[in-house]
Amino acid sequence: MGTLDYHLKQLRVYLARWLSTATWKELEPRFASLGLTWRPELAERLGKDKYISTSLNQESPTTLRRAAHSTLQDSPSFLTHQIQNELWWIESNGSQRITEVTRRTLIEELPTQISGNLPVEAFKAHIGLVTLESGFNDALSTLFGDLPSSTRSGTTHDLVEWGFYSWPDRRLFIALEAIVHPTANKHTQQEELAQTISRIIQQDGYTLQSGEPISGHPTYQIHELTQGVQGKPKNIIFASNGRKPLLGFSDAINNDIVVLEHESSCLIYSEPLGSDSLTWATLAQWWARENKLATKEEGAKRLSARLIESIKSSPGQLLLYKTYLKTFRPLLDEMLPALIPEVYHVYDPKTAKERSGRPIFNNQRMDFLILLSHSKRIVIEIDGMQHYSFKNGQANPCAYTNTLQGDRELRLRGYEVYRFSHHEIMAHNGPQTIISFFDRLFRLHNLLV
Repeated sequence: MGTLDYHLKQLRVYLARWLSTATWKELEPRFASLGLTWRPELAERLGKDKYISTSLNQESPTTLRRAAHSTLQDSPSFLTHQIQNELWWIESNGSQRITEVTRRTLIEELPTQISGNLPVEAFKAHIGLVTLESGFNDALSTLFGDLPSSTRSGTTHDLVEWGFYSWPDRRLFIALEAIVHPTANKHTQQEELAQTISRIIQQDGYTLQSGEPISGHPTYQIHELTQGVQGKPKNIIFASNGRKPLLGFSDAINNDIVVLEHESSCLIYSEPLGSDSLTWATLAQWWARENKLATKEEGAKRLSARLIESIKSSPGQLLLYKTYLKTFRPLLDEMLPALIPEVYHVYDPKTAKERSGRPIFNNQRMDFLILLSHSKRIVIEIDGMQHYSFKNGQANPCAYTNTLQGDRELRLRGYEVYRFSHHEIMAHNGPQTIISFFDRLFRLHNLLV
């Protein structure tokens, strides 16, 4: 809780602690690795700690967030969860959707013993909490062997002691999902806990939904009840650059898709999707693995070239895509959501011509899709003349009607839809229009502050 400025201040404090573990000699490379500006004029006259705090105070909020994300893999364990908490607070504008009333009700109505078969320290680690003391114990274990650890179960009293009432929502969701995870509780106890948690958090617009089972036992994830798209993405079919692919199922029960014909004309991303945004970095890593490329950077370069192939016939799409990467990749780096072109959201194996001009679906592909989470899906469309007129420029009410119907259908399914005219994008101020749009969009969704 607290204002956005408060959490930015806290983020600077934790980043400073991490940076201060470096020697003067190591400090400049560490600044560079985090994308922070090195200021030699300050380094010459300030002590190390004063230099770090002064430099961080001069960085923009976006740069601080990008640096903090980079530290999550490298910072000492006792700092990681504190940095992550502050990032989550900033993303939520310092607000809690799960109110203190609901949190206290959870503590009151859940049984005291909540982690079942999972010892308290393992339960704590599952939630992602590591304290200074446990980080110190990790170091001692390295020197002297494993230290004795408690085998008792985690309790609601532990949750309160760890900060349950003041956690950001994301940390609380992880804790609630850990309570009903089969490594902690199974069978009737798991089911009863899931029902209790779901009933209580529904007051704030959330519920527990069953996910992929583990060894026959269900898992649960927290979802919003009313906002966004329901369900979890399974396959993203995108970057169509030729003849329509003919799709089939290699396993219809599991919904495993295979391309039967024209395999090179599209890409299929079927990796498990976490609850966070599908980022450009994640997509580049996937492409590097799929094509056995040595580095993520090479994957990003090759993937971008392949995506450009799918939109090169549309100057408006091409300009939007290139402007997006050029402007926002340096700003957001690893946090940059993937801008996915030519995505199938409905699919008919036959073309409109093969159906005698009477297609089952209109507008089968989205120009661009951004996945900010399972439920937050953003569609961007660039409408050329074919959306509202015939080739001779005369108005085409049927084409315009099809566009509006497709737009309504997406919105009713929970997608955010933003439309541009091709004329607007290709105007002399088109790049600034694109930059302004994404800047406002990312501020709306707290990716930029």
